[in-house]
Amino acid sequence: LLSVSLDGVGLYDVLEQRYGMHVVHASETLQARSADAEDEKILKVRKLASVISIERIAYTYQDEVIEVRSTVGRSDSFRYAIQLGQAPSTPHIDD
Repeated sequence: LLSVSLDGVGLYDVLEQRYGMHVVHASETLQARSADAEDEKILKVRKLASVISIERIAYTYQDEVIEVRSTVGRSDSFRYAIQLGQAPSTPHIDD
């Protein structure tokens, strides 16, 4: 998976088409919190600035964990949009 380019294609599409792994449900939490030292350095925010944190765990049909993700963004420029389900015209992943 590390050698697969995700340019213009979604991770879940690659997992499904190349590996036969389907993400069927996920648990996601979005919350505001204060930046820690790592956030301050990476996001270039002041000490204890407000950031948005998203934690996701996604599962297969067999209820196996297929994705664990932590995302942190600056609260002054954060935008969150999500589309659930498969788009009508999912691009095909080339082998």
